[in-house]
Amino acid sequence: EQCVQVFQDDILIHTATKEKHFEMLFRVFRKLETHNITVNKDKCKLFSDSVDFLGHNISARGIAPKSSLIKAIVEAPVPKDKDYLRSFLGLSEYYSRFVSGFAM
Repeated sequence: EQCVQVFQDDILIHTATKEKHFEMLFRVFRKLETHNITVNKDKCKLFSDSVDFLGHNISARGIAPKSSLIKAIVEAPVPKDKDYLRSFLGLSEYYSRFVSGFAM
């Protein structure tokens, strides 16, 4: 079972039970300590039912777009140049799997 996801300096640990979660936390913290990597306690979110990770909210119910980023898309101004349009389309496409009938 793959219950640890790492993306750059973000680590996500997801397990079905608290016991398994304690075990995985211990293993991850031990590995970090072995390599002299410190953890910013202010950025840690432990034993949470949901978490924001890579622009998504992940919970036992599934994966959903992060609400603040959806708000940014909805409230974005009309693109005025090619670079802004390309950026806007890239952000929009990132969430396309959540929009029925989305096409570019």
